[in-house]
Amino acid sequence: MGRRPTIRRSYPTGRLLWAIFALALFTPSVFFNPLPGVGDYRLVTYFRLMWERGYDNSALFGVAIGQALLLALPALAFGWLAQAVAVVCGVRLTRRLDPAQAADYEDKPAAP
Repeated sequence: MGRRPTIRRSYPTGRLLWAIFALALFTPSVFFNPLPGVGDYRLVTYFRLMWERGYDNSALFGVAIGQALLLALPALAFGWLAQAVAVVCGVRLTRRLDPAQAADYEDKPAAP
């Protein structure tokens, strides 16, 4: 017996939905202290210190950018996963184009 071909439905990525989910995950993590009891290592604290010192400390800037990337990457990954589940469930923030209203470029121009 041969194997039956499977038909897989393709779902487009909801980029706006992805951005909303990723920002919703990233924003609270900016205020999260990964080492409570040791010191204030929140990302917002690094940027406040840089603002007060005039952005002249390159080591502090590097630590802040590194921590921002470490917080942003999981937010992007889980945001994509959340939008994928939402799109499969039928959630869309933009409407699909109606084929009946699409432009028909094969029509000839009207005669003068």
